[in-house]
Amino acid sequence: MMGLALDAEHVLAVYQAATWGPPPTRDFTVDAPHTKWLTDITGHPTGEGKLCLCAIKDCYSNKVVGYSINSRMKASLAIAALRNAIALRSPACTICHSDRGSQGGFKWSS
Repeated sequence: MMGLALDAEHVLAVYQAATWGPPPTRDFTVDAPHTKWLTDITGHPTGEGKLCLCAIKDCYSNKVVGYSINSRMKASLAIAALRNAIALRSPACTICHSDRGSQGGFKWSS
């Protein structure tokens, strides 16, 4: 994956083409580093406007292995964080799990 050009269209095409079987379980225990990564995006208000952070965490070490910061919450924020993690860690056969970008409107009653 190191030489792969990651852009929003490519990531979407790979996601749509992939058939991974049943949905992943919520078991994030692993026996080796860089086997499973978790990622999420969060936004924080600042005195200069909104600050968005995308972080990627390794399930083995429980440490952030890559991140990206921007003023806008766009697909490029997640792609930059993934590129950062790949450049820093050079993983092989890593599963990266996210909530697929669901924002807003969480219904506590559901």
